[in-house]
Amino acid sequence: MRHGVQSFGSPGAARSARRDGRRTNAGRRRPWPSPNFSHPTSDGPHFGFREQWRRSGIDSQSVKRTPESYVESGCDGGQLVTGRKRPVVVDTIGCVLVVRVHAANVFDGKAARQVITNLFSSLHTVKKIRGDRAYSGADLFNWVLTPFECQREVVRKKKGQRGFYVLPRRWVVERTFAWLSRWRRLSKDI
Repeated sequence: MRHGVQSFGSPGAARSARRDGRRTNAGRRRPWPSPNFSHPTSDGPHFGFREQWRRSGIDSQSVKRTPESYVESGCDGGQLVTGRKRPVVVDTIGCVLVVRVHAANVFDGKAARQVITNLFSSLHTVKKIRGDRAYSGADLFNWVLTPFECQREVVRKKKGQRGFYVLPRRWVVERTFAWLSRWRRLSKDI
């Protein structure tokens, strides 16, 4: 046996061993289900790509402008950045579902309506959207719940926590921003 492959001599012997079931993957099984696995129950798939599209995260990133950028730029007072803002909706593994670009002086909760409308125009399976405190507010909550039948969850720090803490499932959106920022073209807005 070399490198975990059994030697059967000729290719014909290997084919017959596969047919007989003697050739296995050394008794190993996948520790995870196949991505296309669908559970045969009546309530739909439990694993796979559809499950990651039922929940999503939303956040925005302010990007500095260059002297060449003149279209629709503003100043984000919270970040002290003059440029544009990129609100992004991602799925549970961090793949971008929807992205918009607008001036940095537009509030996140106000821009969320455009982003969520674009999300549901192309993908209507999302049932929960997680966001930070910028996406809190009763009017946005009712606006998302009524036409789209989607829940909105605001992920907050626990009371009394100071400094940086990893918040549950919020790191997925931040990791996506890190992926985008590694591309030199997306580090600044032109």
